[in-house]
Amino acid sequence: AITMDSTVAIDDSIDVLTSNIVQGTVLVLTIQALFLGLRSAAITISGLTFSVLGTLIWFWAVGSSLNELSLLGFVIAVGILVDDEVVILDNIQRHRDMGKPLAEAAVDGTVEVFWPLVTGTMTNVAGFLPLFLMTGIVGEFFALVPQAVAVSLLISLVEVVLLVPLHVIDLDKWFGPPKPGSAWGNGLLVPRADGHGLVAAVYRGYDRLVDILLRRSWIAFAGTGLLFVLAVMVLLASAYASKLGIKPLVRLEFFPSDAAAAEIRVTLPDGSPLAETDRVVRAIASDLAGRGPGSIRAASGLAGLQVDTTYKPVWGAQYGFITAELASRDQRTFDDPSRHIIALRDELKARHEVGGVR
Repeated sequence: AITMDSTVAIDDSIDVLTSNIVQGTVLVLTIQALFLGLRSAAITISGLTFSVLGTLIWFWAVGSSLNELSLLGFVIAVGILVDDEVVILDNIQRHRDMGKPLAEAAVDGTVEVFWPLVTGTMTNVAGFLPLFLMTGIVGEFFALVPQAVAVSLLISLVEVVLLVPLHVIDLDKWFGPPKPGSAWGNGLLVPRADGHGLVAAVYRGYDRLVDILLRRSWIAFAGTGLLFVLAVMVLLASAYASKLGIKPLVRLEFFPSDAAAAEIRVTLPDGSPLAETDRVVRAIASDLAGRGPGSIRAASGLAGLQVDTTYKPVWGAQYGFITAELASRDQRTFDDPSRHIIALRDELKARHEVGGVR
């Protein structure tokens, strides 16, 4: 069968993703310093370093590479890794505010949230596991994302429940107990001693909102139900937009970027000579190239080889493979690349699927 698939140009590079990781980490730590204090930010950066280095050791042990996809996994994981640190540190501080000794507060604060932390971490890991089910070269490629996320989260869980309480105790020994209202101990926006400040006002507003929702729970259920219905309606409208002749509210595509090329796979009857396959491939490539620079910029073909949807080569005299580069965006005579590719496929089928060509 003559089939066509679009490929996209991925502009992300290792340098860009590395910069994103650094910027994201700096933003996360800045926010934590503002809300929880520099001491908490220092403990968090040690936890992030521990998790990332542990994941890199895992990559080395299993032979995985450090590339765009694995770095993307780290970008995704940075924000998640901080969550457990915040939960542990805040709960330990809560027990200290209750008047408990430091060591007792560290133990009780950690044990109290141990199972929620384990459950939350395993839930996040489970959410990425289906990516391991992808097969072929594409599956091996995209498996780096869940691998980076899952391994870093599991290592972070061990670091949080075993090392963070020790870090809290060590910092107290080195620098003394945190002073109420200081940036080093309690954050720049949350002076806990007097209850004033921006975040304290947010806390009070949040308390009032929760009180209202608890007394009138139907408001929360109605609002959640309405949002769910709206989300389903948006998804259905976007999925069937082309059939209804309307513009989709959300673009449903794997890569949120423009198609740059089309791949054409040609299969002749078994036993066909290579010369016949070459003739058919040349005819289809010439057909594509003859459509003008507003449609196809260039087309090149191979006879005796076909690259399947998992990007694995399939050899055989009856197989052909053609790559057609679409016109640049400013020269296109069409608006929707996906629809244009579908139209090209239908035309090629009508013209060239003769004599057993599929």
